[in-house]
Amino acid sequence: MNVLILCLGNPETLPRPKRNISYLHKKKFTVDAVCYKYKPNKYSELRKSFFLLTKENFLGKSFIRRITRSLPSVTIKLSNKLCQFAEKLSNWHLNCRDIERDIKENKYNYILVEDLYLLPLSFRVCNGARLIFDAREYYTKQFENNFFWKILAKPYREYLCHEYLKKCDHIITVSEGISNEFANEFNVKSSVVRSTPELFDIKVTKTIGIIKLVHHGNSNSNRSIDNLIKIIGSVSRKISLDLYLTGDPQNINKIKKKASSYSNINVSEPLPYIDMIPKLNEYDVGIHFLPPNGFNLLHCLPNKFFEFIQARLAVIIGPSPQMASVIKKYQCGLISKNFSNDSMINLLQNISIEEIDECKKNSNTAALDLCWEKESQKLSRFFI
Repeated sequence: MNVLILCLGNPETLPRPKRNISYLHKKKFTVDAVCYKYKPNKYSELRKSFFLLTKENFLGKSFIRRITRSLPSVTIKLSNKLCQFAEKLSNWHLNCRDIERDIKENKYNYILVEDLYLLPLSFRVCNGARLIFDAREYYTKQFENNFFWKILAKPYREYLCHEYLKKCDHIITVSEGISNEFANEFNVKSSVVRSTPELFDIKVTKTIGIIKLVHHGNSNSNRSIDNLIKIIGSVSRKISLDLYLTGDPQNINKIKKKASSYSNINVSEPLPYIDMIPKLNEYDVGIHFLPPNGFNLLHCLPNKFFEFIQARLAVIIGPSPQMASVIKKYQCGLISKNFSNDSMINLLQNISIEEIDECKKNSNTAALDLCWEKESQKLSRFFI
């Protein structure tokens, strides 16, 4: 059986596509990829890759790409009758046409799409293959509070969802909240496959002395890292926070500058995925305090949340409903009463070492359930 996976990025480093590829490879599927250009590692589980944007020219410059990326939405904003033209502009932006002929020379049984913008390409090359869309976000509300995003991205996303979602053979997504909204807005059924990491055989550590907190992930302004620094800086007990951040270097430098005001807050280089869980295990608490400034943030169930649990940490969050339901089920963390800074400061100020160690012990139990070895079994319904 042959599978084609499509994603905008490196499929061997993006956590969810990487796990999907590993699952398919272990099931003896042959896997090819459509993706941005990357250097395959020597342990690659891909047979071959078709690279988007293969031409190195002026149109590949980042500032030009920011413009061409917005053209489809601007076109639809001008007139709903220009949807097909908008789709052609997107194909041009991604340079899809140059690889379509090569893809069509191969026969695939399944096509797995990891990004909304690649749905049109997937249908043009499917040739009878069953098409599965892995909706990692709720795309029409991803940055709903940003005025420019509503003009430069949302119109084309809405068109793609209305045009293609019902044509997919299966849709999978990352949380119940997002799944329910796909049903409400687009009248499509989707299945939840959570973004859990592989199972690690590591020990629970005791909390000794200073309480060591950790957070890792993107440094985008909508992740409220500045606010997290302010909260930790307001706690008077012995506590520390290490941040492992990815993303725009300018954002990271701004965060470093803010963190430099506090001796107990440190910003480090991002963790390689293979080393992440063992490194996180050196800490006591994984913290993810993200006020819900938008639908996706309210209903998020992110990789890092499950990675904290897999690292056998206590997990501290705000009352985000999807994460809160997991914590309540396993008793592996604590939840602030609301999303105010005072609520989180109060929680951190009063949590006991005994409570943290009890949550760690319960994370050890939860980790056996919340791992990719178990979660990936849900995929067997789609890849028969």
